[in-house]
Amino acid sequence: MNTQNLIALIKKVAELRNDLKDTNERALSLKESAERILQKTPEYKRVQIITEKVSMIFTALGLAEAELRSATLAIYNETGEKKPIDKVEVKIFKWLEYDSAKVLKWCRVFAPSLMVVNKKSFEKTAVEIGAPVKVKEEAKCTIASDLSSYLKKE
Repeated sequence: MNTQNLIALIKKVAELRNDLKDTNERALSLKESAERILQKTPEYKRVQIITEKVSMIFTALGLAEAELRSATLAIYNETGEKKPIDKVEVKIFKWLEYDSAKVLKWCRVFAPSLMVVNKKSFEKTAVEIGAPVKVKEEAKCTIASDLSSYLKKE
């Protein structure tokens, strides 16, 4: 592989990016024209009305579901019944609540294997603090977004 090959490849990338940009612009223009034409039709008005109705139903559905959940939880809190009617169920989820500093101290003594390194913070300072690490390097290629200088001049 030599620089001539790279120049040929970058020209190809530049031309394809340019073609994509031009094609997207033409598609957007055609879509806007079609939209203007459709706006004049009775079907477009019906689509607008239906779209607004869908939005209203979606909002009403969200409120009704919230009300159903609230009422179901109220029944559960009163009776302990987890399934008051078919298709509605109360599920119990558990999570831990704790003071991180206290848990960290506890883990150091009773469960050191549960201690986890904050990888991001560690990697930022590892070399400076003398941690036993090796710095590795890998070459990766980036391509500038503006390749217009490689396009054929017209």
